[in-house]
This record gives sequence, structure tokens and C-alpha cells, in this order.
Amino acid sequence: MDQKKKTLQELRRERARKRDKRVLLSLSVFLILLFMVYLVTNPPQFHLPKFSFSWPKWSLASSPQKEEQPEVEGKFSKGQQVLISPEAIDGDSSLSPYLNRLARVESLELIEEGDKQNIVYTLNFGRDDKVSGIAEGFLAEEATGFALGQEVELLDRVGSARVETITKTDGYETYSVTLEDGQTVDSLSFHQLAYVYDIPLEAAALPRENNRLIQEAMDLTSQYSFVVVRFPKGQYRIGSATPESEYLLLRSNVELRGQDTELIVEGSARWFGLATGVTGYDGVSHFLMNGLTFKASDLVNGNQLLIMTNHGYGWQIENNQFSMVHKMSSHIFDLGGLQDSVFNGNRFEGYAPELTQVTEIGDRDLHNFYAEAIQLDSSHNAVGWDGGMMRAIDPNYDWTTSQPVMSNNITISHNAFLPYYNPQGELVAYGATVGQHSSYVGMTSIFGNTFENTLATRYKDQTSDQWVLEPVHLQSNAPVDIRDNSYQ
Repeated sequence: MDQKKKTLQELRRERARKRDKRVLLSLSVFLILLFMVYLVTNPPQFHLPKFSFSWPKWSLASSPQKEEQPEVEGKFSKGQQVLISPEAIDGDSSLSPYLNRLARVESLELIEEGDKQNIVYTLNFGRDDKVSGIAEGFLAEEATGFALGQEVELLDRVGSARVETITKTDGYETYSVTLEDGQTVDSLSFHQLAYVYDIPLEAAALPRENNRLIQEAMDLTSQYSFVVVRFPKGQYRIGSATPESEYLLLRSNVELRGQDTELIVEGSARWFGLATGVTGYDGVSHFLMNGLTFKASDLVNGNQLLIMTNHGYGWQIENNQFSMVHKMSSHIFDLGGLQDSVFNGNRFEGYAPELTQVTEIGDRDLHNFYAEAIQLDSSHNAVGWDGGMMRAIDPNYDWTTSQPVMSNNITISHNAFLPYYNPQGELVAYGATVGQHSSYVGMTSIFGNTFENTLATRYKDQTSDQWVLEPVHLQSNAPVDIRDNSYQ
């Protein structure tokens, strides 16, 4: 019996030992897992000793390692435009091809000659024509109207070009350029090239700031023969709540070129071209505008864009769009005595939305209904054209308009004068007219245009001679070519 009891106790102790081992093993596993979690969330920083080993190098002759040289700072920096002095060229006949030729600094280095150190330059004269080893003392900085590598345009053709070489002799600059197609054109003067300027409009900028940038861009024509102002893609606000004091002055020899650009007009945007003398050719000349879209910020009531000139010639207004910026009794283009100009391929949408629901003229001013999108006016201080706005800003107005000047040799072709519909397809404003009503005009060509839902034709009495209510209306003693227009 005692033996049986003893055996039973031994079995119980054995079970207790196994249980304790299992508990200890489980606790150990738990502690290990807990430690691993700690290591993952709080990794220790180990800093192992660094060892380096250099393989031996065998060579037939010892070659010292070239040490990295610090960047050299000289009198002239990389990219700077310089000219080799005539004295240096006189002393080295190999440099004679570079007499009076401008170069850009491509690189510079410090060289040692005995106990002296000198900086020498590698120059690029254009078209990858390079010369090395030119001492600093033989160079001088040289400014030119256009710089090497600068983008320009030729006045007699479309497309950009880049300045490749420049020669400057006795202050006179001669340029060679490469066109977009790779063709080269040599022996060009400063006055045969146009400056290309990318105007930095900001989408978030206030209209006043963008107005200022446009004015500054046009003012660049005081420094160059012609300026191409490239507008960036996007929407930008212009205009003013006080257009009587905040307006733009147009300049001669400038192109305003849009690139998917929308100018959103807030309030009124008024741009004026002032006369400079008494003849029609004394005013803003060679003013070009293409590819711009002007759109009202208020597409229900409209806003005002007024581009008005007193005299001038050589305007080219092409491929622009004007949406809801033609206010009642106003004009988009108000042309007083303009000469030799073209308005082609433009789109005019919406005139005088406040008259859309009006069914009869009543006692309203007839001009409210036919005010032209393009008005070919006569400039004279004794007649009732819109010169009052000019007089308010031009101290020379009474002198420059002392003699009557008709608009003459004007072409209006392949434009569209259309109503404006909102995104829901509802008519907001009818279309506008072109012509003149208060004076005669000179030679005029109006052809290939589309007139759709013109506001004035709603009120024309077919039994009377209300010629001013026609989509195209004017009087002239000069040759007039009005043909092939579509009236819908």
C-alpha cells in the first residue's frame, strides 16, 4: 500500500514539473516577443568600426593623381558676353577671324606659368565656333541690343529665330540668326529684329496688377523696333472700376499675341491710341493683336472693352474673340481716322444684354440698338464722335483733331458677329453691327463676314429707309466693297 501511495505521489510530482516547464516556456516566449516588439519600435543605433583597404596599384610609370580644382572666379563669368580687344588680335594673327565678333564665356581656368598664375577663357562665338586660352586682360564686356542665343523674330516673316553670331563695328551691330526650320539669315541689323517678351501675368493677381504688366510690356517699344508680347495660357483678370483714371495707352510697333489666353474683363477695360499729329498717319501704327480672348466677368449683364484710337495706321487685328464685352451704345473698336488696317477672323459675341427683352425702340436713343462693334469713325474736334474720352486724357487733342480725318482703306473680313447664349442654351444677348452713322468713311472692304441674330434688325421697318439698322451700314464717296456676307 505504501508502495502504491509512493508511486502515486511520484506521478503527481512529474505532472507538476511538466506543468511548470510549460508555464516557463510560455513566459519565455512571451518575453521574447515583447522584446522583439520593443526592438522594432525602438531600433538601437549601432556604430560599427569602419575599415578601409586600398588595393596596390602597379604601373610602368608613376602617374600622380589629379586633384580636384576649386571653381575659378575671374573677372568674367560663364555665359557673359565679351569681345577680344583689337590689341590681342594684332598680336596673334590666328585670332583675326574674331575681330569685332561677340562671344560668350564658355569656361575659364587657372593656369600656372612659373611663379605666376593667370586666368584664361574658352569663348564660344556662336555655331559652336570656340577658341581657348584667351587671357583675361585681352577681354572686355560688351553689351548689344540683342544677345547671343536670345530668341527673336524677324520683322518680315512669321516664326521665331535665335541669335547665332554678332559683329559690332563702330557701334553698328550685325546679326546672324537661325530660324525654326534650321535656315540661317545673315547680315541683319538691329532694326530688322523684334524683341520677344513673355509677359508674366498671374491668375491670382488683381486686374490692376495685370493692367500694369500689359502697359509695361507695350512700353518696351521705346527700346526696340518692334516687340512681340506673348501672353501665357490661362485666365487673367483685367479692367477697372474707375476706367476714367485707370486705362492703357497703346503703343506703335507691338504685337499682343495670345496662347490660349483669356482676359477676363472686370468693370471696364479701356485702351487708347493717342494721335501724334494732324494727319491720319500721325498715331499708333503697326499695332497687332491676335489669338486673345476677352470675356466679361459678368456673363449676364456684360462688361466693357473699348479699344479706341485717334489716327494711326497698319493695324492687324486677327483671330481674337470678344464675349459679352460690348456694352449698350458703346463699341469694341472705336476707330477715329484709322488708315490702312485689317480686322480679320475675329469673333464678336453678344451686344447690349439689357435690350434682349425689349420689343420696341419707343423713345430710346436709336444708337442704343445699332452701336457698332467696329465703328469706322471720323476724327474731328468739331463733330460728335466719341472724342470726349480722348480729350479728357490727351492735352494735344484739340490740335491733333483740328482737321477732319476719315477712316480709310479698312478691311473687315471673315469675322463673325453673333449672339451670346449661356451654357443652358438660352439667349443672353443679340449680335452687333459694323459701319458708321455720323460721318462718311473712306475706302472700305467688308466681305466674308457672318451676321447672326443682329439686334438692330429686330426693329428695322422695311417700309422706311432706316439704313443705320442694317448689319452693315455706312456712307462713302470712296470705293466701297461690301459683298459675300452672310445674314442669318
